[in-house]
Amino acid sequence: MVNLSTVEHSTRRPPRCWPPVAIFLVFILTQQLYALIVLQGQLVSSTEAIISPFNFCLQGQDVGVICDDQRNNMAATAGVLVYILRVLVIMSLYIPLVLVPFALMAFLFAVCCDDRGVLWFSVSCQVASSLLMLVGLCVFVGLHFSYVSLAGMTAGYYVCVFVNAELATAAVLTWMTGRRELRDETTAYDN
Repeated sequence: MVNLSTVEHSTRRPPRCWPPVAIFLVFILTQQLYALIVLQGQLVSSTEAIISPFNFCLQGQDVGVICDDQRNNMAATAGVLVYILRVLVIMSLYIPLVLVPFALMAFLFAVCCDDRGVLWFSVSCQVASSLLMLVGLCVFVGLHFSYVSLAGMTAGYYVCVFVNAELATAAVLTWMTGRRELRDETTAYDN
């Protein structure tokens, strides 16, 4: 007696691997590590302030650099809300550092083992990372609006903005890969 699942599995063609998506995800992870770890998340560096999700430092010619959150006029007036928003910024910018490697591993596993469920997990990790980065950057700019200027934003900030767009693009490409595999599989079964 012939096992139908073995016959069906042996007639299926091996899954196609789409290396550009994997390379793109590695590139995104490298950019995240550069902006958030190497540059220590410093997103604003102007003549008035040096700001990262963890630090708020005012600088001036007569006082030097003072890193004290109590000098931040928003922290003095809003209190607990500012601390909650700062935690939101930290989590929104640093959680994608964990999600992107999971998205990459899930994508590679899905392609190698032909598992669409894991592929959709990869897409959801990429979308969640993109949305988290967007929320983190918007809240950061909102918190420190008086110190934000195009000239004062660091390379780390612009890398984070590009990573956000790249994550959305990678999610669409991964989704298209899954849709193409599904369409090819449906066509193969029809023939």
